[in-house]
Amino acid sequence: GTWVSISRPTYQSCLGTNSDGEKLFSLGRMSFDIYKPSNLICSIQKQYNTISSVGDRHELPPYVPEYLKKQANGSGNLKTHNIIAAFTIEHPDDIGEETSKEQSIIKKPLKGILTNYGYTLSDPLISDRKSIWFTGGTIEPADNDSESIEEWKKLFSAHAIETSENPTEIRSKIDAEGTEDSETETARDLATKIFLGAISEPMMEDGTIGFHLTKPIGGHGHAYCDILYLDDEIRVMRGHSGSVYVFRREAMDD
Repeated sequence: GTWVSISRPTYQSCLGTNSDGEKLFSLGRMSFDIYKPSNLICSIQKQYNTISSVGDRHELPPYVPEYLKKQANGSGNLKTHNIIAAFTIEHPDDIGEETSKEQSIIKKPLKGILTNYGYTLSDPLISDRKSIWFTGGTIEPADNDSESIEEWKKLFSAHAIETSENPTEIRSKIDAEGTEDSETETARDLATKIFLGAISEPMMEDGTIGFHLTKPIGGHGHAYCDILYLDDEIRVMRGHSGSVYVFRREAMDD
């Protein structure tokens, strides 16, 4: 089902709040440092968690680890664990502090949807614990008007970085880019591609950008949530970092 968060977002390194009291975070903190420019300051309006059973290992994408497929095969415990955030890239005038050059060119607030795709499997040693693997994601504009979509595409396409699945090629690019000032973000992006196996996907016509991780984040003992309370309407979890999340089941339309 679909669950909506009724607790405040708990990404690391909160940058304060906007005039509506919504927490501010960098886009990099929200997205494993995948999307660029990662220093954009964003507010989060809502968060959702979608969960559904995976009936067969063949339903899993090819980049899910083979050992996870084997553990899940026939167990009935493997479920999707997608985190969806409705967010706004803030206009520089609404932030109240010095902003990056990327943020300064934004003509108006841009609304978007950020989705991180993942899976959960029961921990083999600890009851009421779900181990989590994150395998990829998408970011897309939420506004449908042509002006907003063009602004979105202009912002993100200007900072797109060529993808290479060859680690040797990526390391060569890091050496060539260096790590000075404006080049730091590019080097960090390329490093992410090595350590996470992040493969970028081309921007779609509607502005959607996707990626997948050939080395998924998480696993038993690394990323997990403990179920503290669960009934038909409310779910309370504690993550591996100690943060507590409260979700309410979203009513489905008939």
